[in-house]
Amino acid sequence: MRQFFTLVVIIAINISVIAQAPHKMSYQCVVRNSSGALVTNQGIGVKISVLQDTPDGMVVYQELFTPNPETNANGLLSIEIGTGLPITGDFSIIDWAEGPYYLKTEIDPLGTTNYTIEGISQLLSVPYAFYSEIAGEPADNSVTSAKIADGTIATADLADGSVTSEKIANSGVTTAKLANTSVTTAKIASGSVTAAKIADEAITASKLADNSVTSSKIADGTIATQHLANGSINSAKIADGTIATADLANGSVTSANISGSGADANNVLQYTGSSVVWDYAPGSIIRYTFLNANCQSVSNFDNVYKKISNIGTVSKVDPDSKLEVSYYGRIYVEAITSSGAYFEIRVNDAATTNGRANIHLKLAEAGLNGIPATFTTVFSDLGVGNHTISIWVRATFTGTGLWAGYNPGCWSGDYIIVREIK
Repeated sequence: MRQFFTLVVIIAINISVIAQAPHKMSYQCVVRNSSGALVTNQGIGVKISVLQDTPDGMVVYQELFTPNPETNANGLLSIEIGTGLPITGDFSIIDWAEGPYYLKTEIDPLGTTNYTIEGISQLLSVPYAFYSEIAGEPADNSVTSAKIADGTIATADLADGSVTSEKIANSGVTTAKLANTSVTTAKIASGSVTAAKIADEAITASKLADNSVTSSKIADGTIATQHLANGSINSAKIADGTIATADLANGSVTSANISGSGADANNVLQYTGSSVVWDYAPGSIIRYTFLNANCQSVSNFDNVYKKISNIGTVSKVDPDSKLEVSYYGRIYVEAITSSGAYFEIRVNDAATTNGRANIHLKLAEAGLNGIPATFTTVFSDLGVGNHTISIWVRATFTGTGLWAGYNPGCWSGDYIIVREIK
């Protein structure tokens, strides 16, 4: 008999805006069973979706949480949205200005992906702190370009540091208002000119004296890529050693400004000790693949491993990487004469040499309903190319068994995740 569960949801979105808001949201809910009792100290299957415009709108982001998060002794489940395993989209680049957005939660208290609890709620004002982190400072707008005759203000008319960001309307000073090299570092108070005060592409190389802009004249993070004309800054305009990491806004250097020569998909720039090269980062996930584990079984088996079925094929792209294979679903044995049965993941019909790649179904757990099962293993020394994932079964000791398989009842939802890890 299928059990139904209820939950009480508490969404706590704690955003600390110090220089830049973190791209994650705290989420909590209390899980109860159909009798009202708390579901405590138990792994819970969770899927999160962010929907745009309406409660059934387009999915702009979706993630799974694996391994399963657990409820505490009070039945409270706590996760951080944005830190799960992405299925669709990128949480950090959601344009919160394009809302409204809705948060959809799907929960399986049994720890699988048979989600029996679903909730949808609108994200209101708090998440838009993500959007506010890019807002500029308000300007006084007291001086506009219409009030200044072209060419009437020269460097001699400005006292050192007399023009601050509060005195200049956004986009009020254009290249037509400035004589070549008329603005020098002596005329600008340190940090007074921010990105919000400069019209896009208003400052070109011809407006800057050689080496006139140093890091001490630029407030940290105020210059973004949209404020620079293509090719406007060259080595002659930058004093050696004046630009440090603190002078670059987060995300201001994009892939469009970095040569991708020699790079493959998912490569990152790495320093080898003598040069910077494109390669996969050590410990990074090069790619991951979802394989549906559709219901399959064998009618009989003994104490020698027997293949139940191939699950699917994955492609490996890096010769030095490893494949981490994880099964999430249910396994079953109808009857067995031994103390239990082992189910094992194999690649290319071969067992792994790294740790355990199997799970034990006990004699007392025999039956066609099966048991929830999650097990993971790592395969090393596999070459580049396609590799086939399969599941095998055997009895313990000298026993035999009848009807062993996975995904009993063919309810679907069982799957294998294969991660290629550097």
